[in-house]
Amino acid sequence: MHKKGYAVVAIALLLAGLLPAVGLVAPLPPQPIMEPVEEVHSFGYATTAAHPAAANITRLQISPSHKHVRLQPGEEEEFTVNVKNMEDEAVNVRPQVVIPPYGEHFAEEDWITVTPSSAELPAKGKQKFKVNVKIPKDAETGYYSMQIAFTNDTFPTPYPKLYPNYVNTLHLSMDIWEPPKIEIMPTWIHDRVEAGKECTYEIKIKNKRDKEVAINPKIEGRGSVWSL
Repeated sequence: MHKKGYAVVAIALLLAGLLPAVGLVAPLPPQPIMEPVEEVHSFGYATTAAHPAAANITRLQISPSHKHVRLQPGEEEEFTVNVKNMEDEAVNVRPQVVIPPYGEHFAEEDWITVTPSSAELPAKGKQKFKVNVKIPKDAETGYYSMQIAFTNDTFPTPYPKLYPNYVNTLHLSMDIWEPPKIEIMPTWIHDRVEAGKECTYEIKIKNKRDKEVAINPKIEGRGSVWSL
């Protein structure tokens, strides 16, 4: 019984000695959570401390930002682009034609002429640029895509880029087409033929060009649908 009493007293003294020591340790004040300061721009990118390069991007307002033209080989078209400097200081603008490394067809830079070739826009100033699109006579028909970059500013990315992704751009798409070389009349025949019988149809083909056009008619299809 005495041993148990000594043990209880020893434990009580031990706890009594620990409690003051515990009381002397002040709790650490809560640390504030530092959120990155983010500023979202009209271009759709955000500048933060993690991406300081974005803060150095020149801000331009380009109208229109997209343009589509439909031309035949040998034709040309001209349109106007309005560029406004959104900065509080002057900006030197030098348009350049950018051909993306992908697409159905690839245009040439000399198809596009921008005038003036350079301009200095004062703070909040505006400038009109004339864009002339001239398609060579030997251009292939199809869809083309390109950009006109008015500054060298690119979107910042945390990884290497295969090609520059410019910020201040006009996206230009072109549909190069040719009218039909021949006219076929009629273009559709619907009929029923009894088993063992035959029908004869007359199809007229008209050359729409001012030169000869080679043709090689073939019948293709399956079931009840066939084409010539």
